[in-house]
Amino acid sequence: MSATFRLGTLERLREDRVDEAAKALATAAAAVEEAVGRRDLLAAQLQRSSGPAVGQRYANAHDLVTGALFRERLRDMVRAAAGEIARLEEAREAARTDWLEARAQLRAVQMLHDRHRATVAKERIRKEQIELDEFALRNRELVGPGGDDR
Repeated sequence: MSATFRLGTLERLREDRVDEAAKALATAAAAVEEAVGRRDLLAAQLQRSSGPAVGQRYANAHDLVTGALFRERLRDMVRAAAGEIARLEEAREAARTDWLEARAQLRAVQMLHDRHRATVAKERIRKEQIELDEFALRNRELVGPGGDDR
């Protein structure tokens, strides 16, 4: 049996694919976290801009309208950010699925490689045993049937 694993190149390619998929997954996860942070900042800004404090009034109707429009714009931005988060979460899940698939494909080749190593090791041990048996047989023939060469 050849000691060279014929699927070694495929194994290296699959290892590279797992690395690429892991990087893509990390990038997608970071994008989700960043989008969540942006949405949270917008939501906090919206909450802080709820209008004048209790007992206070707007200076004029223009300030009232401007404040309402600003809050509506912030609400739109929060909704858009939530949509972006949903899209990025889908992309993250697709990247995770891709990574799991790449890892499973690599594991399949690694299992074949493990079997190959075990087979090569058994063959090496078998050959060593044959050599030891032949050595013992030659030594016995040289020594003679009594086992003592005196």
